[in-house]
Amino acid sequence: MEEIELYLESGLPAGRRAEKDLAHEKGWLHRAVAVWLRDEGGRLILQRRSAAKAFAPGLLDISFAGHIRAGESAVEAALREGREELGLSLDPCALRYLFSCRDRFDSGPHLIENEIVDLYLYLPPISPAECRFEDGEVSGLVALPWREIESLWRKDDPSLVLYEAQFSFFFGLLGRDPSLGGLLRP
Repeated sequence: MEEIELYLESGLPAGRRAEKDLAHEKGWLHRAVAVWLRDEGGRLILQRRSAAKAFAPGLLDISFAGHIRAGESAVEAALREGREELGLSLDPCALRYLFSCRDRFDSGPHLIENEIVDLYLYLPPISPAECRFEDGEVSGLVALPWREIESLWRKDDPSLVLYEAQFSFFFGLLGRDPSLGGLLRP
């Protein structure tokens, strides 16, 4: 059983914990972390979600993401998720915090994601060949230029998990911040 902290609509901690599945069933606000990886050519790495996943099976998704467990920091959750989903041992000092945003999406009657997401970019390039998919959450990786991913998102492409707030902030930030844009050029 995985417990997560619950939050008030103001974004402050509610002082309560819940089992993750119950929080999803009820649509209770909780925290998550998402991390973008890039390859040596500056392309962003997308994961293909396993067909067995309850939410968005088989779709392309952010490099890796997950819920922040009760008592865990966002960085600790990012490092754990990188190990679990992609078999990577990441350097916490190489995680660049970008922003936090609210995202909510319903994926059926008992799966409501209502999250405050902390989004990071991992600075050193990663070779997809370094990744291992041992826990069954990820079935493969695809590396694409960020403008191509942005285009898929803007077209509501059904092959991509369409995170409205995360992608809006992320692609806006990449378009405005030359230092970030420079990281994503070969």
